[in-house]
Amino acid sequence: MSCLSADEIYLYLEGELPGPEAARIHEHLEHCAACRDALEERSALSQAAQCLPRWTVPQDFARKVMERLFPQRLSLGRALLTAAIGTTVIVTSLLMVFLFSGLNLLNFLISLNQSMLNGLRDATVFGAKFIKMLMLAVKVLSQFSGFVWENLTRLSGLPSAELQAALVGMAVLFTVSIYFGLRRLLPIGERS
Repeated sequence: MSCLSADEIYLYLEGELPGPEAARIHEHLEHCAACRDALEERSALSQAAQCLPRWTVPQDFARKVMERLFPQRLSLGRALLTAAIGTTVIVTSLLMVFLFSGLNLLNFLISLNQSMLNGLRDATVFGAKFIKMLMLAVKVLSQFSGFVWENLTRLSGLPSAELQAALVGMAVLFTVSIYFGLRRLLPIGERS
């Protein structure tokens, strides 16, 4: 008889095996020192786990977590103060640009208006391109997920679970290696 599995040892320890199965395992344990050692280790581990104190969640745990996730909102006075400071900074900056530009007020306002319109036009073009790229990315991802799903369903028809696990593991390793390889080649988002 081959040695016992971890499941058999745990079921034997917990007394969840039918009589004949428990007798067979008991007989095996009398003759197999390795399984007896494994049984003793798991028994000690099980007893140690039962001796641990129960962990209790503090009563205000959820409130504290929510406060850290979503800090309190600004009061109306603080929001108005922040808006006033921001407006002051913008107006002061525009005044400084006007003074150092050497233009009269009318020419300065015209160039400011043109700059704002150009910025708005560029932002609109960028927004349209971004939406188009986003829609393309969604389309590509949906096709890719369909491809992955189709191949995973084919994979489930393979004869052994070990082969399935090996193929999934290789796919994960391949994906991780591509990610880290691209990350090494493309210094995107690195801090200096």
